[in-house]
Amino acid sequence: MDPHSVEVDGPDGTRTLHTDVVLVATGSSPHRPAGIPYDDPDVDDADGILRIERLPRSLAVIGGGVIGCEYACMFAAMGVEVHLIDPRPGLLPFLDREMGERLAVR
Repeated sequence: MDPHSVEVDGPDGTRTLHTDVVLVATGSSPHRPAGIPYDDPDVDDADGILRIERLPRSLAVIGGGVIGCEYACMFAAMGVEVHLIDPRPGLLPFLDREMGERLAVR
C-alpha cells in the first residue's frame, strides 16, 4: 500500500498492517536438475527431505548454496554422515569468502 503499510488477505478477511519495516519473504522452490532420479524413494529435493520418516546413516547434499549448507549442517548435527557436493571452488563466497575457502575440499 505504501512504504509502511501492507494489506493482508486471510481467513478472517482483509487486514491492513502498519509498521516501520515491511519484509516480504517469498520463499523458494527446489531446483531439480535433469538426470537426477527424483522418483527414487531414496532421492529427495529440499522440500521432500522434510518428509522423511527416519534419519539416514549418510547423506549426500548436492549444492553448496545457502539451503544446501543449512541441510548439511542440520543433518550433521543429528549425527548423519554428510557429504556436501558443489563444483564451485568455495562455499558461500558472498557471505564469508575466507570461511568458504577453508571449508571447501578439492
